[in-house]
Parts: sequence; C-alpha cells; structure tokens
Amino acid sequence: MNEAQTRKEIIDLELGKRQWRIHNPSEVIVEFQMEKRLNARSVAAEPEAEYGKQNEYADYLLLSRDGETPLAVVEAKRTSKNPRVGQRQAEGYANNIVEKYGIDPFIFLTNGEAILFWDRQRYPPRKIYGFFERNDLERLKYLRDSSVQLPSTAEINDSIAGRDY
Repeated sequence: MNEAQTRKEIIDLELGKRQWRIHNPSEVIVEFQMEKRLNARSVAAEPEAEYGKQNEYADYLLLSRDGETPLAVVEAKRTSKNPRVGQRQAEGYANNIVEKYGIDPFIFLTNGEAILFWDRQRYPPRKIYGFFERNDLERLKYLRDSSVQLPSTAEINDSIAGRDY
C-alpha cells in the first residue's frame, strides 16, 4: 500500500476514531504547506519536482480548539516502511512550526500499522496504540507548558548532595 492509500484507508479512519474530523480545516489540515525554513536540504519531504523548491508539506497538522494553534504533526509513511523513517522529516516540520508559531508540536510517526508518539521536550519516540484526542493533546501541552522545571535543568543543592553519609 503506498503512502496515499495508507493515509486514506487507514490513518484518516484512525484519526476519525479519535474524534478528529479530517475534512474540517479548523481541526486538521491535510498536507499542511510550509515554507522551507530549517534543515531544508536534509529534510526534503517529497521530490522537489512534485511540490517545488520553496515549500514542503506535513501530512497532517492537528490544531487546538481555537482552530489556529498547532498541537501535533502527523508524518505518514507507506505500510511497508518503518514509521521511524519519517522521524528526521517530522522533526524538520516541527522546527519550522516552532520558528513560525513559537510552539513545539507533538509528533506522531506512523505507517498505518504502527504509531509512535514523540514529545521532543521530554522523551524519545515511543510506541502507542492509537492517536490521541484533541483533549488529550491539549492536556499534555498544558502539563508540558506549566511544568515548573525539567529535571535536566534543575540545579544541584550541594548542601544536601555533597554531604558525607
């Protein structure tokens, strides 16, 4: 099954099961067009002849309730490919979204049969068994944005960590 078939026959249905209305552009933008900004040479999404040299297209962009704020990018591959093949490509899309909107979106990598979820600020891609609903992504975004401090940025208190036991 090629990528277009995978998207239409599997991914669209799976997103629909999670209350994402594919044909509603205030929820999901299919083939989200963006200007090549960062990593343009290393993250070419499609052959340049097909889309042109100045643009690239994320397979899906999932939006928050306001219909404008990006929540997640979905990078689709054909069923015969490992979904991780799209990781670098999706990272480039996410970098472009950060540059344009100031928001680091979550990333879904999928081939229709396997789905990986990636919160770049917290952990590497991990296997999940279905896409998240909008409420779930908004809650995760809120938790990520409101967390006081990432463990990697916490300062060590030498008065308690450097003492003899």
